[in-house]
Amino acid sequence: MVVTGDRRKYLVALVALDPAGVDALCTAAGIETSPIEELLQRDEIRRVVQGYIDEVNAGVPSYAQIKYFRFLPGELSVEHGEMTPSLKIKRRVVEKAYRDLVESMYQT
Repeated sequence: MVVTGDRRKYLVALVALDPAGVDALCTAAGIETSPIEELLQRDEIRRVVQGYIDEVNAGVPSYAQIKYFRFLPGELSVEHGEMTPSLKIKRRVVEKAYRDLVESMYQT
C-alpha cells in the first residue's frame, strides 16, 4: 500500500494485492476465489480492504486517515523500478506512474 496526500486536503492510498495472499483473504472472508484481475473488480474484495483501512483509520487522528483507495493493476516490483533492491517503495516513481489514478481520488 502506498499512502499519498502531501499538501492535499486528505490522504489516499494505492493498494496492490499480493496474488498469493489474496487467496487467503478470500478464504477468510468466504469469497469465491477467481483470477486477481476479476477480484479487483468485485465489491466483496473492496469491502474487505475497506474494513482493514477502517481499522487503521480508527487508531489515527482525522488528518491522518485514508479517505479513498484504489487497487493497482499489479504488484509493485524492482523490475519496474517501483521498488529498490531492498524492497523499499520508490514513492515518487509510484506517484508519477499512477498519477491519473491518484488524481481520480481527488475528483470524487
